[in-house]
Amino acid sequence: MDITIQAREILEEKIEEERMKLPFALTANHLSELLGISKRKVYDAIAAGDIPGAKKINQSWRIPRDTFLSWFYGEEVIDKKPFKEIRVVK
Repeated sequence: MDITIQAREILEEKIEEERMKLPFALTANHLSELLGISKRKVYDAIAAGDIPGAKKINQSWRIPRDTFLSWFYGEEVIDKKPFKEIRVVK
């Protein structure tokens, strides 16, 4: 069944609303809640390299919100850039 353009726009709008409710950098606690799995399983997935973009800062892991959402939903749904493109002035 094909999704109509209007339905896709509504879906993208709802995803964008939810996206903006999340902090810029997600923690293991956030991922545990979002994925419905234990923190231990989140840490295991990070260690295995299954969750892209994870960075250890001091003693805790942070995952960029948009990187996580792009991975989870797929690039075709979340293709927003968190910052404006930077142009190099020559």
